[in-house]
Amino acid sequence: MQNEFIPSDVRKAVSKAQYRKTLREPIVARRQEVSELMRPLRDDWQHEAEGKPRGVQRYDGTAVLALDQAGASIYSMLTATDNIWAPLEFEEEWRKDDAEARAWINEVSRIVFRSLDPARDNFYNDAPEVILDSIGLGDGVFYSARQPGSQLFHSKAIPWRECAFDIGPFGEVSHFDRWYAEPLWNVAELFGADALPERLRKRLEQHPNEKTELLHTVYPHDGTNRVSSAHSFVSLYVLADGSWPLKWGGYRDMPYYVSRWGVGSGETYGLGRGIYALTDAQMVNEMSRTGLRAAQKIAEPPMAASDELAGILSMDPNALNFGALDERGNQLVQPINTGGNVGITLEMQDQRRQAIKDAFYHAMLSLVGSPTPSVVEILKNDERRDQSMGPNLSRVINEFFAPFIEGRYRELVRAGRIPPPPPMAQKAPLRVRFVSPLAKAHKAQAAQATLQTVRGIAEIAALDPSARHAINGRRAAKRVHDGLAAPDDILNTEEEIAALMQADQQQQQGAEALDVAERGSRAVESLARAGAAAGQAQE
Repeated sequence: MQNEFIPSDVRKAVSKAQYRKTLREPIVARRQEVSELMRPLRDDWQHEAEGKPRGVQRYDGTAVLALDQAGASIYSMLTATDNIWAPLEFEEEWRKDDAEARAWINEVSRIVFRSLDPARDNFYNDAPEVILDSIGLGDGVFYSARQPGSQLFHSKAIPWRECAFDIGPFGEVSHFDRWYAEPLWNVAELFGADALPERLRKRLEQHPNEKTELLHTVYPHDGTNRVSSAHSFVSLYVLADGSWPLKWGGYRDMPYYVSRWGVGSGETYGLGRGIYALTDAQMVNEMSRTGLRAAQKIAEPPMAASDELAGILSMDPNALNFGALDERGNQLVQPINTGGNVGITLEMQDQRRQAIKDAFYHAMLSLVGSPTPSVVEILKNDERRDQSMGPNLSRVINEFFAPFIEGRYRELVRAGRIPPPPPMAQKAPLRVRFVSPLAKAHKAQAAQATLQTVRGIAEIAALDPSARHAINGRRAAKRVHDGLAAPDDILNTEEEIAALMQADQQQQQGAEALDVAERGSRAVESLARAGAAAGQAQE
């Protein structure tokens, strides 16, 4: 297909995608350096062949291991595969008091998280890669969409090298472009062989495993008649050179999610911790290479020999070298002392390794130096961690996890998997409430503080009863419940509390009436006995 026959909307979409790709060029080279030393599975920037050695030669694995440990620790802090770590809840608190609405929202959360089960989705397998890319490179990218005509979802982490994107005014992904390569047989399977241009159909017959470059661009609906107006985003698959459109489509929600670790003012792309560790990683890698060469020279030093031994000297183990001694027994072959000190090199390497670990929060994530940390040490470490990583973790939650859960809920609604809401829950705005290990740790501190306050005031009230009026018991109970992330259904609704309070009041009033009657009865009996005694005295 010649350029003059390419539809104008295709040319326009490809041109904008190419422009967005050029905007990321200033950071590509530095991210490739980070990938080579810290993300070995993300450094094949030129789509090299499977099994071919990639990137620079690595002589030290400190940066790789430090990033892996940080990613695993932070992922386990934010998620938990064995429970519902981010349930949906009503934004309006008063809706939670309705038993039917509360039961419905709990069932909705269970349905959403059942859809993440490994048998239905690849979320738990690929989400850790998003966290690793976010921490190391600055941006982690995730794709998730429901497979057409199926109850299953297709989710996967996308390598950053394939991506270019733009961010909207509210921090959401507004435009996304993925530049990637696929074998011709897979392209034909995805879009149909008839969708390919004639030149690629011929290549498909001769070289089905040959890869071709593709572009998938997703952008806000611009009024085009290519897709239904019910879709909020337009999707276009096209050959990367823009010469042939393969498939038009649409999405109700943006299927790509971007998790940025740190973001500079006015910047689109994120800033990862790998950039801070890069210089040290390069230094320790070179030091390790030099140290290996120095150690090899010590173990197998270069030798100095006389001209007479040229060509006849053997350095093999257990070799016999005749003529290597003169008539006085002096060796004619001597090792050359290079003066290298491997110990100094190792000490400098350890300093650089520690700097790399510090860049990835090693001390805070593993409580180094405390094999059995006390509660005070744990709380202090949590406080330091929150101060260092709090804004970054909040951004990961707000840009990746929360939008993903909300998007999955909307997709399940469209698929008919969510039961109809009861009257109290209809058209109710929802939000994601995190009860991940990290969120639980934060809220547990507030719950413990509440309990300690209540205990302290109880002790004061023993001396001054008026102090008990300083505490709102129901409010304190709600704070403890939320802080310990206990199930919502263990709490009574406002109607149930009112009924129980009314029953308690009636019971108390009944008890008071019975007490008054008993006292009156005893008084009458006392008067009767007194009257009888007075009559006997008169007789």
